[in-house]
Amino acid sequence: MIAVIVVLLLPGITSRVAHAQGGQGGAMGSTQADPQQKMNQMLDMARGSSQQRWAQQEKRMLENIENRMKQQNTQNTAAISEAIAEVKNTLEKARKLSENDFATQKAALQQKMAQSMAKGMGRSAGGGDQGDSIRKNDGMRSGKSDDSNSVDPKSAGSKQASDSSGVNYIDVHVHLMGRSAGSGGSGDEGAAEAALTAMDKGGIQKSLLMPQPFPPDHHGSYDYEKLVSIARKAPTRFGFLGGGGTLNPMIQESVRKGNDGLDVRRKFEEKADEILRNGAAGFGEMTAEHLSFNSHHPYESAPPDHPLFLLLADIAARNDAPIDLHMEAVQHDMPIPEKFNSPPNSKTLRENIEGFERLLSHNPKARIVWAHIGWDNTGFGTVELYRHLLGKHPNLYMSVKIDSMSLSQSRPLDENDRLKPEWLDLVRSFPDRFVIGSDEIYLPPQANSRKLDRSRSLRIFLNQLPEDLARKVATENAARIYRLK
Repeated sequence: MIAVIVVLLLPGITSRVAHAQGGQGGAMGSTQADPQQKMNQMLDMARGSSQQRWAQQEKRMLENIENRMKQQNTQNTAAISEAIAEVKNTLEKARKLSENDFATQKAALQQKMAQSMAKGMGRSAGGGDQGDSIRKNDGMRSGKSDDSNSVDPKSAGSKQASDSSGVNYIDVHVHLMGRSAGSGGSGDEGAAEAALTAMDKGGIQKSLLMPQPFPPDHHGSYDYEKLVSIARKAPTRFGFLGGGGTLNPMIQESVRKGNDGLDVRRKFEEKADEILRNGAAGFGEMTAEHLSFNSHHPYESAPPDHPLFLLLADIAARNDAPIDLHMEAVQHDMPIPEKFNSPPNSKTLRENIEGFERLLSHNPKARIVWAHIGWDNTGFGTVELYRHLLGKHPNLYMSVKIDSMSLSQSRPLDENDRLKPEWLDLVRSFPDRFVIGSDEIYLPPQANSRKLDRSRSLRIFLNQLPEDLARKVATENAARIYRLK
């Protein structure tokens, strides 16, 4: 049934994904490749757009779907109207869900959309591939792409015959979302089992679990305590970081209240010492600039040279522990990007690179891992900026994340999954400073239908590096930076 959905997407989505996957010959051509990803894009577009922008996008999307349904099912206008209403309701529901609830219900939302679209086309959701006639109406044929300039990624040297082809790697940035499934501790264990299954499939040697960077009093927040028992049961597969649910809220609260006095600093240092004493490999996920993707997703901002960040750098240096930092790059004050122009985001983003450099310089023995490099929402996450900072600050490291939702010009892979030359040159110039950090979220089996899209892209990235460089980025750097056994 998913094949029906693929060809009913907005032209903008279809062309963008088809271009990214162009040139894939054979029966599994560009119109059939990764349909789940295209379905995800519909839902992600619903959640990631401001109210004003979404109203326009939704109108165009539903009109497009309705027109294509009419081409296939002209005899039943009532069914088409009902189907369009159901699709609209599903997309609106996706916008209103909290981040945790959306992750848990995403598969069900996708299935509901598939059923609604099948109804509108006069077909059952349980049938086989119903997409051939629609693909013909779109001027497309299985195995061919509209973009004559598309290149098979394999021809660019990408070894991607299977999920686990090439070198195995350590993923230094992973989240578990067990309790969002409403199953308490058993949900955490289920999410860990799902992670192990995905790791085995994807050739992931070890994952470092960490809490998300929660704001103060956030519902569902947690910290290292949730992760200790999981890591101890499988120490060769899992490690963990802490502070996202305790230290990060303390920093955000200090910014809000303007209070970083002695009592605040004492409590902060006690909690940091406690985290390391219980076996954490470092501190994370911390944030200095975290954009909100919807009304239930937090916006957080703190100067990267805030006194508590500087204190954390001293604690990290003293204990030989790295800090994992999520920070959108902002080289000068700017209006919030249009995609994020809705509450709770700020209307203006403040310059943060100078403060970041002060953090890096404050204690050169503190290892700072800038998370999500290759995933950028401001346009400032450039190879030029990374090269400048890496050259100036030997204690700066970067974990690579590749995701289709970020700005395309900032991603390491081009639209044909080829490693961009400037990225290869950057990694070659600083071979000891890059690690892999997918930012993957694992759910319990009853909720987890996510494909390893990030894992696939990261493996394509690794497989296009020279063998010795791939080995460093995949495992050796992570083992050294995080002191993994």
